[in-house]
Amino acid sequence: MNGDQCKAGYSTMTYRPFTLEGNFAFASAIQEMLIQSHTGIVKLFPAIPGSWEDAQFDQLRTQGAFLVSAKRQDGKVELVTVTSETGGWFRLQNPFESEDFQVLNTEYSVDSGIISIEMKPGQEIELLK
Repeated sequence: MNGDQCKAGYSTMTYRPFTLEGNFAFASAIQEMLIQSHTGIVKLFPAIPGSWEDAQFDQLRTQGAFLVSAKRQDGKVELVTVTSETGGWFRLQNPFESEDFQVLNTEYSVDSGIISIEMKPGQEIELLK
């Protein structure tokens, strides 16, 4: 509930307004720093500060109904886990800085730095450095 901040006589409460928009914006900003998928290609840690050498997240949802977890240590992505809720193509910008990585439990292709994996509903895969 918000008070009457402009003292127009609508309410006797003039405390600092409480709004959810600020909290939602903060959470959204942190998620955008950790993972982005609005272009159809998932990007991991695209906007974190360089000083954040260690970071990880668990089951953030991307467009296309994929739950992604990732771990970055010493400035390098070490592990990515993906669960597909509905199936479909999962496309990931290669987060490993080289083509020296493994994809467990499925076949994949790499083209122009994009890892493409066709996933079935409920399928879980791991990508390792």
